[in-house]
Amino acid sequence: MYQRIRLFFTVFLLALLCVVPVSANSAIKSWSGSDGNGVYTMEEDCPVVCLKEDLIFDIGSFPLDYFGSVEELSAYDASVTAVYTLNNPTESQISVRLVFPFGEDPQYFYHSSIGEELGDYRILVNDEAIEKKIRYSLMTGSDFDVETDVSRLRDEYQTDAFYRSDLPVYEYVFETQGIENGENGNPECVLQLQIDPSRQRLVTGECNYFHSDDDGNYEIHCYADGNNQEYRMYVLGEDLKELPEFTVMVLDGEETSGEMLLKEKNETVLLELILSQKKYENISDIDWYNACIDYLKEKDPYLYDAIPFVQVYYRLLRWYEYELNFEAGETLTNSVKAPIYPDINGYYEPAVYTYRYLLSPASTWADFSDLDITVNTAYAMIENSSFEEKEGKYTLHYDRLPEGELSFRLSESPSPKHGSDKTFYIIVGILAGALVIFLLLVIAVIKLIRKLIHK
Repeated sequence: MYQRIRLFFTVFLLALLCVVPVSANSAIKSWSGSDGNGVYTMEEDCPVVCLKEDLIFDIGSFPLDYFGSVEELSAYDASVTAVYTLNNPTESQISVRLVFPFGEDPQYFYHSSIGEELGDYRILVNDEAIEKKIRYSLMTGSDFDVETDVSRLRDEYQTDAFYRSDLPVYEYVFETQGIENGENGNPECVLQLQIDPSRQRLVTGECNYFHSDDDGNYEIHCYADGNNQEYRMYVLGEDLKELPEFTVMVLDGEETSGEMLLKEKNETVLLELILSQKKYENISDIDWYNACIDYLKEKDPYLYDAIPFVQVYYRLLRWYEYELNFEAGETLTNSVKAPIYPDINGYYEPAVYTYRYLLSPASTWADFSDLDITVNTAYAMIENSSFEEKEGKYTLHYDRLPEGELSFRLSESPSPKHGSDKTFYIIVGILAGALVIFLLLVIAVIKLIRKLIHK
């Protein structure tokens, strides 16, 4: 009896810890921003030297934890300005092509801004605005990588051993017929087929389940939302030897009536297919094609849901590209201004905002010296080990380009507290204590009963 009570208590307490939420507020309180970046030279062995860089952060307000429109994001007033003093040490006139990556949208902006011009982006030479153009490339990951990301910004259609611009593409368009929908949902279509991985790639459309193996065997499941619904599938490379068939319709675990018939078959080439999926005119054909090819190469050989390249739009890195022209021995100033979006950590009270700026781009200059960093803000810089504070600004100086990147944190309070939910621990403590007391009372009663029985 005693062992059963102890087991019950243990199981009950473990169940309580699993069921009770860790925090009374389960909403997401942490969001990622986007890093600030310096200017990159696209020329190999560029002779230009950077005599000085002034990096100025103007942070008058923190971002919202939700930007619902392009207008709200554009009205955000925190910015970073990089001012470079550059010198041409040669005895010849030179032209240098530069690119400035200004990142993807922050995580707290729930709207694709690829088709928009955002923020107060200015590129000046000797305080005068110069012409620039916008470029796009596929982000390599969540963190910017100098070598990989810059290499993805190409001036021509990229070449690949398999994904050639003239690679044949066969589009299969299927259509549902004879579907009987159930009360609890729509039937599921199941397609099975095989391709030769050395000569073909299968690009699927939207589906709810997808499985493939190294031998080219595919199984695709998709819901049939009524009759006359189309499902598109693309075969890259050689055409299929046999027409694929949807093998079964399943509803609530059982086969049901209905079929998916081939409605039409079209033939094109990879370049035409990719360009047909481009939505925004401000993206050049070359940039869009190269971003999509990089996307296909990342996913290869399992190209699940790669059409119509919807995910590419959410991974496009924006760049400004411009040119500087130097006379022999000339020194000029080049300044770039752009908004900067911090990471937001709302688990602190008040919230903590982390700003990051990549200093590594400056390593592409032939030489670099004197970096002055100024943060103009009324907020408090926390864990400040390097900056000097004076009259509403924080300053930092380097004689040479430092190793690593720049990062600092701001908050409305110099000592924000981590917002652990004390209420939860109090409740768990009270319940655990009450259970222990109850168990001890039960044990005491059982012992008393045993003594009375033995008497």
